[in-house]
Amino acid sequence: MKYLLSVSSLIIILFLVCGNTACNKPSIVTPTDTSTLFLDLHTFVDSNAVDSSGHLYTDTKGRAIALNVAQFYISNISITNTSGRIFTFPGTYLLKTLGTNTFLAGTIQAGNYVSIAFNVGIDPATNDATIPSNYTPPSPLAPQTPSMWFGSMTEGYIFMKIAGSARDNTSNPAVPISYQIGSDRLYETVVLPTHNPAYTVGIRQSLTVHITCDYGKLLRTVNNFASNPTTDTYLTNPNLANTIAAGIPNMFYYQN
Repeated sequence: MKYLLSVSSLIIILFLVCGNTACNKPSIVTPTDTSTLFLDLHTFVDSNAVDSSGHLYTDTKGRAIALNVAQFYISNISITNTSGRIFTFPGTYLLKTLGTNTFLAGTIQAGNYVSIAFNVGIDPATNDATIPSNYTPPSPLAPQTPSMWFGSMTEGYIFMKIAGSARDNTSNPAVPISYQIGSDRLYETVVLPTHNPAYTVGIRQSLTVHITCDYGKLLRTVNNFASNPTTDTYLTNPNLANTIAAGIPNMFYYQN
């Protein structure tokens, strides 16, 4: 009987405790204020959207550029809201190619955003310490076709690869071009200006920032395509590689 009384007492105690702590009620989950950031990167030559590989697109200066390969890495992405808070996405790497435009950057808070920044290339800490075979697809750091790797840890990843043909004016034939940009010292920072009006994103919604990648503007840094057709590797023509890399921050601008 004592055993039965003890069990009964225990049941009563548990009932009272659960009653006081709402054990019989479902927990209420408060929605968070998170949203999702996407980057939509559009390949252009001057005012021409590049929708055909190998087609010569003419710019406002009468030059023409055809792109068979036009790709680059993005890392160190950040976006700033109207209060000045900066959201970053550590460990996020994107590989923009001719065939891929839209990328998931990560999670942000709902609110208003005014500017975005990123680097073209792979941050030195990663570039100096890893090789593509350390990764498997779909990681953008895994082996790519065409390759985005110079072939040794000394040189590291190819930050930007451009291949196709170009001409300086309508009187000259197009010549093959091939430019590969890399090395820690050419890890270029892109800071886009304040966007007006601010971007607005609601709770559990997505914000897509549309950015133009203008290879016509970038390759204006090449004075003569026939005389400067290649940087492969960047050690072959370091001065031209430096010149092209210096133009990278200016090739990006908001599309809307």
